[in-house]
Amino acid sequence: MPRVGESFGPGHRRCTGARLGLVAASLLALIASSGQAQNVDLEHPILAGSSLEEALKSIQSAGVRLIFTDSVVDRSMEVVDAPTTKDLTRLLDQLLEPHDLTTVVGV
Repeated sequence: MPRVGESFGPGHRRCTGARLGLVAASLLALIASSGQAQNVDLEHPILAGSSLEEALKSIQSAGVRLIFTDSVVDRSMEVVDAPTTKDLTRLLDQLLEPHDLTTVVGV
């Protein structure tokens, strides 16, 4: 596990003290996946400026097994840019990367 100011490795951003705790918690999401691309059909589009928590709940409502906690995704977090894809993996990346968060695939 990197320390404050260290990098995870090539292509990764440095850790800030504020985000190190989130990284140490490691799990934002646990999704069941067959390893194949999975498109998500949302009832309502996710808009920039909307609550990140509500965006993730919208994905859950579409039938995706997505687990997260308010200690990682707090109520002040917003969607930075509206997602441009329906592919689950890329959709979650677009929502989470601006907050230095990521998903972990599980069963």
